[in-house]
Amino acid sequence: TVFSQPDDLYNFFPERNDQIDESDPIALQIGADTVSKISYLVPFRKGILIMTQGGRQFDLGSGDTFTAASATFTPSTRYSNQFVRPSTVGSTIYFAGTRENCTPIWEYIYDEFALTNKATDITTHVSDLIPSSVRSICSSDNNNTIIVVPTNTANLQNGITAYSNTVTGN
Repeated sequence: TVFSQPDDLYNFFPERNDQIDESDPIALQIGADTVSKISYLVPFRKGILIMTQGGRQFDLGSGDTFTAASATFTPSTRYSNQFVRPSTVGSTIYFAGTRENCTPIWEYIYDEFALTNKATDITTHVSDLIPSSVRSICSSDNNNTIIVVPTNTANLQNGITAYSNTVTGN
């Protein structure tokens, strides 16, 4: 992963080769036990969540400032995922996983007690609801809602129901 030099969008080369300065461009390589082709970068907490095609997730972060000297890759989780752009609601990331006959939706959060990131399958109780191929995931922060759009939209249904307890007068 390569980031340009601060305040110089097209400068990808360090000023000096013998030392790393705070103003140098950032060039990092993911260290993993398998090939990790990056599919999506998602802002998360004080860093970036890196989603890979191999089903690995990495955190790209640093201390208070994001510089060439402080930037680090940390393997965070391993959940197989589809090549679908993740969606965020507040400080939570939602992404589509893979299974044989259905799609699990993973909720990626920071666990305050374990001091680490984790993902929870929020579709466990309705495992066959979402088909095995997903086109996109959309979200609404105002409504605290995600919408999963399957690849085959022939049988798309509206699952939103409104209720009103208003009585009209006589």
